[in-house]
Amino acid sequence: MAKLSKDFYKMYSLLSDWYGRERAKNEITAYTPQTVSAGDIADKILKKTISPDLLKTIRITENWENIAGAQIAKISSPVSFKRKVLCVQVKHSVWFRELTTGPARNMIINKINEIYGEKYCKEIQFVPGGR
Repeated sequence: MAKLSKDFYKMYSLLSDWYGRERAKNEITAYTPQTVSAGDIADKILKKTISPDLLKTIRITENWENIAGAQIAKISSPVSFKRKVLCVQVKHSVWFRELTTGPARNMIINKINEIYGEKYCKEIQFVPGGR
């Protein structure tokens, strides 16, 4: 249970004297802080402690299947995001070549910018990864 300040009790006492106990219970809500969800608190903490690029990497990783498609998401994963360049690890050499030279690169960049906003990502760097 949250510890209430002396000021809270003084205010409640004054409101009780002025309005009576029943109405004071309703009036005191104007003097109490608004409730904040745990998610909002976590977002504020993360924004202060994690670099913006890491936060963007996490967002893209969480949504990777929607961004890249199921087939590409199975063989690749975002590794980092710095200066609007997404680094993606690719597990197989044939897919690495396809993603590096094929139209999928632009499709992924466009999808990221569509979801997160124009100019969020300007380039993708594919790197070979383990199996």
